[in-house]
Amino acid sequence: MTLIAGLRCTEAVVLASDSQVTVEGMKTSATKLFCTQHGIIWGTAGPIAAQQAIETHFENLILEGNPGKAAGRQGVKDVMAAAAEDMKAADGTPLGGRFGGLFAWHGDEDGGNHLLKAYSDGSVEFMSEYGTMGSSAELARFAFFGFNSSGFIEYETLPLEAAKMLVHKVTDDAVLGSAGPVDGPIQLAVATATEAGVLDDKDLKPVRDTASAFRMHQADFLKRTDEPADQDGASGLVPGEDDATGASGSK
Repeated sequence: MTLIAGLRCTEAVVLASDSQVTVEGMKTSATKLFCTQHGIIWGTAGPIAAQQAIETHFENLILEGNPGKAAGRQGVKDVMAAAAEDMKAADGTPLGGRFGGLFAWHGDEDGGNHLLKAYSDGSVEFMSEYGTMGSSAELARFAFFGFNSSGFIEYETLPLEAAKMLVHKVTDDAVLGSAGPVDGPIQLAVATATEAGVLDDKDLKPVRDTASAFRMHQADFLKRTDEPADQDGASGLVPGEDDATGASGSK
């Protein structure tokens, strides 16, 4: 079971994932986000063999670094098509079913930060703001609603550090709220105009601390038991009255 979430912000694209892998009933942590030599960060929801096939075909892919939108899209499609062929049985039937992933990069040619959802059947879709991908549709939907519930935020104007915290929190909330076999710690990968890569634990610690502090602040706010403010001291207008003198607007 895997959850991948992605967010575009003003200066980068950020991906997040859970860490848990279950092999023969044993739970362990594994890397689920990767970065190619082309500056493309990615994560996939599907069989481990599919992940390995995607990684291998990226290594063999001829593509300029930080590709433009169209070139990057075609490169991802080619890699996914090759991985899908690797995942077929001798009779041509797919092994493990349909799989997909989120791919993100900065394009030097167009100056854009691109977030692409791609599947093994050849379908691809650019995400305008954010996107999620999961082995479980319900898990992916949970994370998607986490972004959607903050729809008042203009995601593309967020500074990078705020985007890291937000995508970390949304992914962690989905993991904590899931009954499925997913678990933290949350992993992050970032692609900017100058660099792309998976964050190590040293770089992740400030993000985790900020996300935890934000969650504690939310919990504290919900647990407040302060009495409502004295209505006699309220300065707002009373329905049906025009001003503080109590004069009615109706004639």
